[in-house]
Amino acid sequence: MRDSIEEQPMAERGSVEDMSELELLERLFEMTCPSCDQDAVRQAAVEMAERIV
Repeated sequence: MRDSIEEQPMAERGSVEDMSELELLERLFEMTCPSCDQDAVRQAAVEMAERIV
């Protein structure tokens, strides 16, 4: 599992323009709810992305 957003230096995070929608959803969730179940949220984000596509 990768480090949380708080543990990554800004330079390693990359530009918002370079991220996929799934990555953006994951980052947003990490910023708003770092103590929540990341795997469950990631799965929900994948399911949402599959419905959109």
